[in-house]
Amino acid sequence: MPRIVFAVLAALAPLAASAEFRSIGEPAAILYDAPSTRANKLYVASRNLPVEVISTDGTWVKVREGWSDDDRLLQQLGHEPT
Repeated sequence: MPRIVFAVLAALAPLAASAEFRSIGEPAAILYDAPSTRANKLYVASRNLPVEVISTDGTWVKVREGWSDDDRLLQQLGHEPT
């Protein structure tokens, strides 16, 4: 049994290491509780705040703190859009 657990953990390790991080690119971005501007507003995130991408839904990006429109995020942490 321990060998199976170790094999599963070893197989999943690269997935955990490949987390995608971005940063807020606008002077401020509103984070919502759902992928819509009609959803409840959760936070106002300031420029350069690092965020971890969890998933995407069309033009919306789910980060740990909430949902943001994709054009509010820089593609890579610490880099300006090209």
